[in-house]
Amino acid sequence: MSSQTGNGPFEGIWTALWTPTDESGTLKKETLNSHLDFLLARGVNGIVLCGSTGQFPYLNVATRKELVHFVVEKIGPSRVFVNISDICQANVKELALHANEKKVAAVMLLPQIYYPYEPLDLTTYFVTMAKIAGRPLILYNFPECARNRIDLETIDNVSGEVPLLGIKQSGSDFAYQRQLIDLGRKYGFNVYSGFDTRLQEALTLGVTGSIGGMSNAIPELMVQIYQSFKKNDIAALKDASDKVATIGRLLSRVPFPLSIAALMEAKNLDHGAHKEILSPTTLYEYGELIRAFRETLAQIST
Repeated sequence: MSSQTGNGPFEGIWTALWTPTDESGTLKKETLNSHLDFLLARGVNGIVLCGSTGQFPYLNVATRKELVHFVVEKIGPSRVFVNISDICQANVKELALHANEKKVAAVMLLPQIYYPYEPLDLTTYFVTMAKIAGRPLILYNFPECARNRIDLETIDNVSGEVPLLGIKQSGSDFAYQRQLIDLGRKYGFNVYSGFDTRLQEALTLGVTGSIGGMSNAIPELMVQIYQSFKKNDIAALKDASDKVATIGRLLSRVPFPLSIAALMEAKNLDHGAHKEILSPTTLYEYGELIRAFRETLAQIST
């Protein structure tokens, strides 16, 4: 098995936390508290707030800050990464300052969103916001959502300007992880995979761990993959990987991150109110997916 990038304290399974809110958009703190207990009891290494699974575009700045405060107060800052990305740069600055105040382990940052940007402008943006945050930076590459891709030259330039803890690779380009891993070994930063259903393969390539949404519902399986890989327990690794792949084959039936909510509901985990306006057709498919997940979970647990 290949050696990994990065260092111990920030390895492993980091759950991209679902953000439970009610119909008015208010944070459901009792639900959040119970869910954090559920995750930590099952061995996840850390929590990532306001990511794509956490539906950060639907949350206002006040709610995002309230979420960070609540989680840091509960579990401490050393196990918390916070995505401070936003289409409005003033909001990014405000969230960066709040992350500094809360002393979180790292801030995550997508490229500037919606409009195209040149690589040198992205470098300047990342460096500027990281300095405002005063925390280690995790670059977040998800070009399908952000439009702009973080290339290797940008990573190289950013790493020379601010403390770079790592990069998370999401989206469709699984192979790009190989190049990121090589660069991570050169500079000593972590590479986190967003490909939950291919975590075993990503770990074999040399990623540090995962930042993903499926561990909201099946943390024990994601942790088993990681721990079995580290122990070279091939049988346990295959068992967990096969189960996650089986569950993952259902995810495409409804759009992400609604699919994660369905998986959580199939496990009887409260995810709060839907933040999207959904058609009757999608709600029907959502209900069917919950039923499919429940059948699959029952089958793989036997």
